[in-house]
Amino acid sequence: MKRHSLSKENKFIIVLLCVAVLTGALLWFSIIDERRVNYGVGKAISQQEYEVYSDLFDRLYKLKPTNIVVISDTTSIQDIPSLSYVERKLSVAQTAMRNFEAKNKHQWPVEQSFKCQNKCVLLSSEQSEEIFRDKKGWQRFRIRFPNSSGLVTLSRVGFSGSLQEAVVYLTQTRDYLFGSSVFYRLRYRQGHWQLDGELVVGVS
Repeated sequence: MKRHSLSKENKFIIVLLCVAVLTGALLWFSIIDERRVNYGVGKAISQQEYEVYSDLFDRLYKLKPTNIVVISDTTSIQDIPSLSYVERKLSVAQTAMRNFEAKNKHQWPVEQSFKCQNKCVLLSSEQSEEIFRDKKGWQRFRIRFPNSSGLVTLSRVGFSGSLQEAVVYLTQTRDYLFGSSVFYRLRYRQGHWQLDGELVVGVS
């Protein structure tokens, strides 16, 4: 039986087609990946992010005698370590960490959109300046919010490409030189965001 061998020209065309298909596939996946990384970037805090905050608050303050969660009305990620370090230590999905970084390049206003068991109160920068105008600031804070566990400052929430994993940075200050800064990893299971890991990056 006579075999038909491919000519050099046909082999070259096949190679070109394979390269074109591979290049197209890589470009497509890079576009999809970029869309995932930019999910919610440049937009106000989404309802999905408030669901993450609310479920996290329910977990953190569930067993504590806390009636009020006092939250800064602006996001912030001051004094955080290298995000590659956080990604490695907390085993966070790379897309979630990149989404976190992209969203937190600027500060964002926090709204009263929490749905948690505890009462959430927003503290504006004007109110904060009035309370902490002198060394009696924390004494004044505790008088105004007697059943709180300090002042909470949130970051924007970073999501994985599948939207099943989230990472958020939370600082909680209770007094001068008394507070903590923690990264939390959460996973979406059974209709709720469940705490799946934490990394303490600052304690005073």
